[in-house]
Amino acid sequence: MSGRAETRTPEPPDRDDEHENSPPRLRKKKNQGKPVAQREAATSDDSSAESEDSDTSKLVKEIVKLRREIRRRDELHKEELHRVKEEFGAALAEFRLELQTLANRPPTPQPHP
Repeated sequence: MSGRAETRTPEPPDRDDEHENSPPRLRKKKNQGKPVAQREAATSDDSSAESEDSDTSKLVKEIVKLRREIRRRDELHKEELHRVKEEFGAALAEFRLELQTLANRPPTPQPHP
């Protein structure tokens, strides 16, 4: 057992004495540790937050405008599609009528060469 005790990691020294001799730690104010430039940057962060809000509202307005434009174009495309369907239907009916008259006509004799 004596061999095992020799390979054992020694206990760390008590640090209570170190803590007793050191001055008490006080919490710093949030802006106390920052240099003046960083404190000013922190206040400019507020203006950048306002700028971000402004940018966000601009983006929302742009999205609303784009949605309106898409709806308007959709309506125009629907109207155009309806008109094209009507024209195609009329042309198809005319073609069917012509095909029917050709089918009902007696065959004409073809001259043989």
